[in-house]
Amino acid sequence: MYKNVFMAADNDLIITVLESQYRAAFAMLRAAIVKVPANLWHTHTSRPPLWQLTFHTLWAAKMYLSANPWSFTPWQNAHRGAENLSNKPTTTAHTPSEILSFIDDIQASLAHDLSQLPLHAPSGFEWYPVSRLELHLVNIRHIQHHTAQIIERLKSVGISGFDWVIKG
Repeated sequence: MYKNVFMAADNDLIITVLESQYRAAFAMLRAAIVKVPANLWHTHTSRPPLWQLTFHTLWAAKMYLSANPWSFTPWQNAHRGAENLSNKPTTTAHTPSEILSFIDDIQASLAHDLSQLPLHAPSGFEWYPVSRLELHLVNIRHIQHHTAQIIERLKSVGISGFDWVIKG
């Protein structure tokens, strides 16, 4: 079904647009992270703490840019288990600079990762029975969802000035 749609579409254009929207989503997440005061980064009064929410967001983004769960290589500095929001946070939190480095790591291979699998192919993740293109859209929505949560937490303590990034 999807293959017929993509035969008529300009695959290169779609990949260019996807890359731009991933970069825009990461730019908005980055802008939120740099505004988080140190006392809010580690606090456990909001579940999960902001460091864990940002780590989860990036861990999932990196995973779904992989071909499938078996080819996924976790970020080299990851604290094991911190990606799972239902887990109690590890005692060692990722720092904002580590999280920003994680964003850089994902973006460095973004163009390559997007071009590796045909957009009309299955997602590669059995729990997402959609095309690869739709998985990319879900992945971008996931980044934006958690970015919005971070922004709302910051706004609740009087921090504002978040710009909408149209393209990256």
